[in-house]
Amino acid sequence: NQIPDNSEASKVEVTASSDGGKIHPYHIFANNLSLSVNVIASEGLTMVSLESSPDVLPSTGGLAYSFYGGESQTISITGEQILDFVPEEFFTGGYIDEVSPLVNFTVHVTGVPHGCEGAKEWWSPEQQTACPSKIASHRTDYYLNFSMILWNGDDDNDGVSNSWDLFPLDASETQDSDGDGVGDNRDAFPLESTQWSDTDGDGYGDNWGNASWNSTRASSSPGSFIEEANTPDYCPEITGNSTADGFYGCLDDDGDGIANVFDRVETNETGQTNQTDDTNQTGSSIDTDQDGVLDMDDNCPGTPLNSQVDAFGCKVIEEEKDEVSASIFEEFFSGDASPVTTTVGISAILLALFTLLQSNAVAGVLPDTFRWVQVLRKNSKLSKEEENELAYLQSLVQAYYSDSKELVEELNLLRADLTGRYTNNEIKKNTREKLFTLIDDLLIASPQELYRIAHNDSYFGLAGAVDSEDRSKLLEEKLAMSEFSQPSAASEPIPQAARPEAVTKPPIGTAGIMKNDGFEWYESPEGSGVWWYRTAYANQDWQKWQS
Repeated sequence: NQIPDNSEASKVEVTASSDGGKIHPYHIFANNLSLSVNVIASEGLTMVSLESSPDVLPSTGGLAYSFYGGESQTISITGEQILDFVPEEFFTGGYIDEVSPLVNFTVHVTGVPHGCEGAKEWWSPEQQTACPSKIASHRTDYYLNFSMILWNGDDDNDGVSNSWDLFPLDASETQDSDGDGVGDNRDAFPLESTQWSDTDGDGYGDNWGNASWNSTRASSSPGSFIEEANTPDYCPEITGNSTADGFYGCLDDDGDGIANVFDRVETNETGQTNQTDDTNQTGSSIDTDQDGVLDMDDNCPGTPLNSQVDAFGCKVIEEEKDEVSASIFEEFFSGDASPVTTTVGISAILLALFTLLQSNAVAGVLPDTFRWVQVLRKNSKLSKEEENELAYLQSLVQAYYSDSKELVEELNLLRADLTGRYTNNEIKKNTREKLFTLIDDLLIASPQELYRIAHNDSYFGLAGAVDSEDRSKLLEEKLAMSEFSQPSAASEPIPQAARPEAVTKPPIGTAGIMKNDGFEWYESPEGSGVWWYRTAYANQDWQKWQS
């Protein structure tokens, strides 16, 4: 098809002995690679010159092969000629980057029509002058190009030989132009070795080279610290256009190059506005994810734009809340100095609470009321998130403490859930670590220990920490309320006939029976009708019940 349509001159067909034009190692060692040149000539003499790069063809001393119509020639390529340029890795399967897998051939075909054989050059100007009648229909001067490929297998079937495939087991990748270990097809910056991903697609890489940025990146944020990283994205999860001072990829609404988080507009006393660049104060007044929590206080600095976050900058988890959680009493019992306690006063609220309890004939819960007094006095170190998670953990123990197998399964499920939520920036690291510590202890606790732990708020940190100066006051309050702390007649156990056996107090470590009145009961001696009780929420001494 390279011969002009009006030509009837010589046509040449070149065929390789290797199927598909592939040069296998066994061709080289067996020395059996060849090319066949077939000439279909209408008239005259056909001259065929062959060249290759690299040179693997036998030398002809600079002369072309000559053919008359229908003649052919087999040209053998020796293995030694190929070995001269093929590296050892071709035979071992190693990667090759300094040699191309292709051997390129060029065939130059010229022809001499009958009656023009005496010309000094094939189809030269002299020939054209001597044979004017054959110029139009016998132009015989064209080139034919083709290639063969060095082939030592293709494990991932991507069409690239193993030794020239940097990812021989990955059909989607073959090369890594910048040498960063990420294939060109997946590399957002295939010619930049310090960048390979661009999460928000704004053209700036996720990796950063400024060590001062380390404190602004959460562990779940994209990218890594890479020294001298080029065009790093300071806001890798927000598509942006800022460029000033090396802080690329953040929102820049006014188009001045300065990211919104650094762009300060101040108004002086005369009403004039001054615009300043705050990039030199990146630890004091910057809020990268624009969630209202400064980076220096933000435990989750990479939260998505417009996310609802807590006081620590982490995404808020939506939970079901009952009516009580929204009531004024939750504020009161939270331990915080809320407007309710500071305005009304603790004494007034306590009086109202006790009045409410007594008016509803719930005197049996007064011991629990005393526990609420402790909560009011506590110096709580728990965040709201920690309280919620610890309360859920306690509910698991209360539900399954009598079935150790089920409890172990539930605790392991909770551990996995906490890890997933921490990865998604839904809970803080401190919360996860506290829960893990308790879960580890619970997994090795005995059934007796689980029984005592289940209703012990102090174990889960939910009873709070009482200041040392308040402990004596609390003791006085407890003694003053002892008349309310005795079990009521409605909760009395059914006594059996007293026996003249010796009455002995049960050891503190003895496990009794939980009652709905909030007390733990134990009969000692067994069958004596003598009952002992104590508060179910602490490992206290037993008290003898008096009817």
